[in-house]
Amino acid sequence: VWRWRLSTTARRILPAVLMSIVWATCVSLIVKSSPRLGAAILLSGKTGASASVSALTAPLALLLTLRANSSMTRLLEARLAWGCFTLHSRSIANLLQVYVMPLEPDASILAMRHLSILGWLLKARLRDESEESQEEVLRTMLSGEDYSWLSSQHSNRPIAITSRLRQI
Repeated sequence: VWRWRLSTTARRILPAVLMSIVWATCVSLIVKSSPRLGAAILLSGKTGASASVSALTAPLALLLTLRANSSMTRLLEARLAWGCFTLHSRSIANLLQVYVMPLEPDASILAMRHLSILGWLLKARLRDESEESQEEVLRTMLSGEDYSWLSSQHSNRPIAITSRLRQI
């Protein structure tokens, strides 16, 4: 409600909503003061409640359509970003296997483990998973100094993993 003033759609449908509120208030007052006149107004199709509802349906339909479209656009952008992340992770893993593994097998395996953890931690952050599930992944994939260092990085582990990958 506080951000309605920033929404162009809300500003456009506000007159129709206010008109419906005024109309509903008038009808309510008429029905309370004069039940016969109120019944006549409510039973007549064009001047009663159906006119109020029909004036409100078009702006509400527009608002809901735009909201659904923006939600679908955000979903599409997120899926595209996740697809790019997956593609680039596979490319990095292939580069590590082909070029780094023959020279430094331990460093290559450690970098691939960090790359795998990155995907898990991003998924956990997106789904707002518990800290215990993230710790379980870290315990499974890392040991020693790497585990203790990464488990101490609570604020932003994905960035810490990215820095560690650059270092490796």
